[in-house]
Amino acid sequence: MEILNLIIVTSAGLLSGFYGTISGGGPLLIIPLLIFMGFPAQVAIATSRLGSLGIPVTGLYRYAKGGKVLYKLGLPLAFFATIGSFIGANLLVRLEEAFLQKIVAILLISVALFLVFKREIGLERKVSRTFEKKRILGYVSSFIVGLYAGFFGAGWATFFSYLLIFCFGLTFLESAGTRKMVGLPLSIIATVVFIIYGRIEFLYGGILFASQAVGSYFGAGFALKKGENFAKILFIIVALISGIKLLIG
Repeated sequence: MEILNLIIVTSAGLLSGFYGTISGGGPLLIIPLLIFMGFPAQVAIATSRLGSLGIPVTGLYRYAKGGKVLYKLGLPLAFFATIGSFIGANLLVRLEEAFLQKIVAILLISVALFLVFKREIGLERKVSRTFEKKRILGYVSSFIVGLYAGFFGAGWATFFSYLLIFCFGLTFLESAGTRKMVGLPLSIIATVVFIIYGRIEFLYGGILFASQAVGSYFGAGFALKKGENFAKILFIIVALISGIKLLIG
């Protein structure tokens, strides 16, 4: 039975890594799967966080080769988000996440619907007249999203991409690439906290790390070939599915 579970987890890791490196939302497949297999919710979240480390490791490399990573922007955002992630990961072992999930769900659905009607957003780099105010909002929001990412994680990358597009004028592929600079330290910090509290199932976490890394490598390459329109469509689909999934639990 465990061999079958490991095969299923490997397949899910490949799939979630492939689409997650483009649009985010990988944990929304992995966390429910681990819970279905009998793991407690906190263990499922923590193990998923270890596995998700594989996505930014290979994804960052592929997006950087494609010129889609903005390092000067990614570094300060990673700093604020990682602080939030550390606090959020510590909160997870003490609190229930249901209420926060509902808030994020509503935001994700709202973002997806907004992007459906704003067809030009995220397809070209843009700097608006209110750019400086949006940058400040973006840095503050990166801490808040990092807090949620450490606390629960599912849907954080999708929301962070929108933050990069709306507040900093990035395209969808640039947001996917630059987001990896944030996701790597954020996931490392959260994983260390979960290890300290003994919440990680290392066999499944290791398999998820490897399979999601492979999926992310090929997913990033596929997205770079398909272009911005493909990335936007996938982003909207994943945002809607993620929001609905978080709402219904």
